[in-house]
Amino acid sequence: MAALMFVTPTPASADTVRGLEWHIGALRISQAQQISRGDGVIVAVLDTGTDRTTPTLRGHLLQGTEFGVPASPDGLTDSDTTKGHGTAMAGIIAGQGGGQNDMLGIAPGAKILPVAVKSDDDIANGLRWSVDHGAKVVNLSVAAPETPPPALVDAVRYAQQHDAVVVAGAGNVEQTGQAVGSPANIPGVVAVSATDKSASFWSGSSRGPQVAIAAPGYRIIAPVPRAASDNGYLVSDGTSNSTAIVSGVAALIRSKYPSLNAPSVINRLIKTAKDQGDPGRDQYFGYGTVNVIGALTAPVPEVSSNPLGAPASASGQPSAQPSSSDSHTSSEGLGISINPIGLAIFGAVLFLIVLVVVIVLVASARGRQGRNSS
Repeated sequence: MAALMFVTPTPASADTVRGLEWHIGALRISQAQQISRGDGVIVAVLDTGTDRTTPTLRGHLLQGTEFGVPASPDGLTDSDTTKGHGTAMAGIIAGQGGGQNDMLGIAPGAKILPVAVKSDDDIANGLRWSVDHGAKVVNLSVAAPETPPPALVDAVRYAQQHDAVVVAGAGNVEQTGQAVGSPANIPGVVAVSATDKSASFWSGSSRGPQVAIAAPGYRIIAPVPRAASDNGYLVSDGTSNSTAIVSGVAALIRSKYPSLNAPSVINRLIKTAKDQGDPGRDQYFGYGTVNVIGALTAPVPEVSSNPLGAPASASGQPSAQPSSSDSHTSSEGLGISINPIGLAIFGAVLFLIVLVVVIVLVASARGRQGRNSS
């Protein structure tokens, strides 16, 4: 999780909460919110819980639950009294804005489903519970330097099979090391690295081949409980912030295109990303930095399978592809589909044609043989 520091707002406009939200301007969020605000989308935030008294989240918090965090039985108490991590992530995603000292989130129309978790097993249970309670985007601003346990891999697969977009932080070098941490290193998860104010790779971000996309993570302001900050805000660096931003963008896409399946939402994210670093996908930026307007407006083909792959089952075998709105399988990101029923019909017709040709050839050969013997 991200390391945080205090912010002390002053009357100067550059030091108001909105003035410090540099990522809003960099990502053209005000323009994006003219297209979509995330209405109708539930985003599960599996974290330390979310403070129900946070002004910028009032009216947009659903009753959640806890796994391993008795201090937050309905998810509406932030158990992190020092940094308010879960509240911060929820605010980055769905802050309502208003005045200059009110946090504006990426998708202020979305609803937050808070799930307080502590361990890998808690996250696995929380994932299943979240999608069973309507979450179509799951934010995992957590990372551990380990191979994900089978239960967590299975839970990610369960979420994907139930049409949820799972977004997770690549991790911070200081806490998890250079390599992408768990659960971001599970195939099919949208693994997010962090950029700074110049859109360059933030040096504190973990990196690796599993990275799918990058987003601002440096000096991000967010709301926290009063127990963590007298003024109700902190600034932090880390892929936790980047993850929350991408989760918010996923909510914008799901609201703009309500019939789009989860694989196609992910396809929009990665196909419209602004390529950075080495051409194509690389270990720092993945497919590139998130392009919010492009993700909402560009013509991007729908797909039936997750373009980031699917997690293996506990037995190590590839899992079934996520369910989708049609019965087609599709090549990655190209919109080329093959109908399995049509393929079967084509095969049957081809067999009949071959059979007729064989019969004709045999009959012809017998006719020639009869003439030759007469």
